[in-house]
Amino acid sequence: MKKTLFLLALVVLASTVVGQWPPPTGLTAYSGLTDRVDLEWTAPPPIYTADTLAYDAGSGAGGGDLDSGYYSVRFTLAGRCSLIAVQASFYTLLGLRPVKFYFWGVDGWGYPNIHNHLATPVEAYANVGWNDIDISSAGIVLNTPSFFLGVGKHPLDTLPEFLIYYDNAPSDPVRSYRTWGGIYHFATPGDLLLRLVVMYLDTREICEISSFARPMPSEIPFGQKTVTPIAPFPDNDDVEFLPFNPLPPMGRARPSAPMTVTQADSIIIFRASTWGSSLSRIAAVAGSVTTYSDYSVTSGHTYYYTIRADFPGGESPMPDTVYGTPYSGDATTIYDTLRHDDGFSDAGVQYPGAVLADQFYAGTPCKLIRLDYHINTVGSGIPRIYLKSDGKPGTEILDYPSNVSFSGIGWRSVNVSGFGIFLDDTFYAGLEMTSGVGISLDAGFPGYAWDLPPSGTWQEISDTTYYIRALVEYCDGKTYYHLYPGWNAVSLPIIPSVGLDASTLFPFALGPIWGWNSDIKSWQSTTTLETGKGYFVLSDRDTNISLSGVPIHDYTIPWAGPWFEFIGGLSNYEGLDASEVSTTPSGIWDPPELFYWDAAARRWTRKMAISPSKAYFIILNDEGLFEAHE
Repeated sequence: MKKTLFLLALVVLASTVVGQWPPPTGLTAYSGLTDRVDLEWTAPPPIYTADTLAYDAGSGAGGGDLDSGYYSVRFTLAGRCSLIAVQASFYTLLGLRPVKFYFWGVDGWGYPNIHNHLATPVEAYANVGWNDIDISSAGIVLNTPSFFLGVGKHPLDTLPEFLIYYDNAPSDPVRSYRTWGGIYHFATPGDLLLRLVVMYLDTREICEISSFARPMPSEIPFGQKTVTPIAPFPDNDDVEFLPFNPLPPMGRARPSAPMTVTQADSIIIFRASTWGSSLSRIAAVAGSVTTYSDYSVTSGHTYYYTIRADFPGGESPMPDTVYGTPYSGDATTIYDTLRHDDGFSDAGVQYPGAVLADQFYAGTPCKLIRLDYHINTVGSGIPRIYLKSDGKPGTEILDYPSNVSFSGIGWRSVNVSGFGIFLDDTFYAGLEMTSGVGISLDAGFPGYAWDLPPSGTWQEISDTTYYIRALVEYCDGKTYYHLYPGWNAVSLPIIPSVGLDASTLFPFALGPIWGWNSDIKSWQSTTTLETGKGYFVLSDRDTNISLSGVPIHDYTIPWAGPWFEFIGGLSNYEGLDASEVSTTPSGIWDPPELFYWDAAARRWTRKMAISPSKAYFIILNDEGLFEAHE
């Protein structure tokens, strides 16, 4: 349902044919703006009308036999043009006959110079009456004030009775001639029924006309998708020329201007407030305008838009329906102390040169603000933080620069907020016991303690918990990432204040950032990120990132599924249980499973809740509306 319309650089309509009115293209709705949705599009291309050059009266009064020489008409051009078609009226006794058209210069006496070919002759077939012969694929472009269009029998045609008609009222000065012997020119009794369809050019070298569908009806069904293949410049020569039958009399009409151009008068904006409802007109702007801001919106609500171009003679079809969600609101910050102790210590421990640590779990992305130690013997030590690796403390991520002197007994705090430590899984907070310091402990099961003896390896102390606590910050106006070496699955639970440019958000990323295109069921690199969607970022190191912006408390994915979607998280630090997500129709996400790439373990895992900053694959059984609301 989510198709992409290609851009049309030029649309050509024959002057006597009802054509497709070209739509605006590239319609985009921008979400995440304060109390508004911005729309942007590319204006519909202008319609350039082909001109028919004709000097005949429209009906034949006699005929010139092609066995008696070449016949030609002198055409006067208003400017540089591409030759589209020849229209000629013949009489032939034996049906379809081969014929040859020539493009000659004008000699010094105003006659056709049949030895001066301005373009390669075009071979065709002609029948009785008016013939419409497409010559556009020959790519003939002329930029001369006058030239002769000539016609003659094909050398292989040796049959008699092949005539071109002329009328009974010759032009003054004479334009139609019969040429015999290459040097003798005779004015015909009237103007030859020989016409030329041209396209006066702006920048195009070759113009071709192709058929168009009729305009869409004015009714606008929700989500209407229409792709109209308009190809004025195809790559092949297999183009069927638009018929011009019957041809009306042209009289003595001559082009008075080098080009006829039709532009859109206005762009009409339509909107729906709910998925699946009818689109209603909300505004109109001038046809040259390519942006619109909708302020009559409610923050957090998703709106659906399409547009239409209105021309003096009709309406264009509508491009794809797009959607946007405005957001506004203040961020909420929450601090939480992670601990395992009960506040009443059983003993104290000193272990010079060792690291003593407790294991903690951050179920959702957060920032480490402070470490608290309950000191029972004064001394000094160095705060330490480790990530989990193979079921035990692994990479150290807090590069504390020096010893901390603990000069008193009781709870002592070390501020580590400036180190930018972001956590979203199991970690270990500890203290390296450098000089006489002792900390309190609880003895009993379960224990969360780990020891790293001097020159030893980590050991789990399953009946001990050290009096170590970690103060962390959750803020729905911030998003925290701890990225591991390799691929990381991320999302935007906020609208970042620095914008949505991928290279600005993740400047260290190796190569492009990849999102999942559910329309083509394939990965696709992206330069602009969106809320509600998941992405893969490749990192070559452990690194921490924090972004600030407007919190996202809900998002909508219209036309989601069927099959895989790669979704993102919301800003609520508690996350969103999968059972709280709604779909229309209901039941298209069954079972409601989330597949998450665990970058630390380098494997896929199943989850039951959507967390901020993370991304998940889901499987939908049918197409519908996916809505995540806190």
